[in-house]
Amino acid sequence: IADPLCGFDASVSLWRDLFGFIFEGADDANFADVRKSLPINLVGGAKDPATSYGKAVENLAARMRRIGFSNLVSRIYAGTRHESLNELNRNLIMNELAAWAGGTLK
Repeated sequence: IADPLCGFDASVSLWRDLFGFIFEGADDANFADVRKSLPINLVGGAKDPATSYGKAVENLAARMRRIGFSNLVSRIYAGTRHESLNELNRNLIMNELAAWAGGTLK
């Protein structure tokens, strides 16, 4: 929080785009044209208040499975916040992402 590079004033356009994305993603019909076997890796942090401490990621994963996505991996990392690839344990997260992309992590 004390980091001067942390945080910024968001523009109206950013908020408009963000809420548009949220509303589009909230409608299951918008997933209809997405291939259900598409490999998807959802990652969240257990200390991320923006995702209700990972619960939003877990809910999205459950929703996508219910819709029929069959090739989905989801993981909440303990002790991490919002930017998983910039956390203290980023080496673990990057290694697991690389293993998933290489087909060795299911």
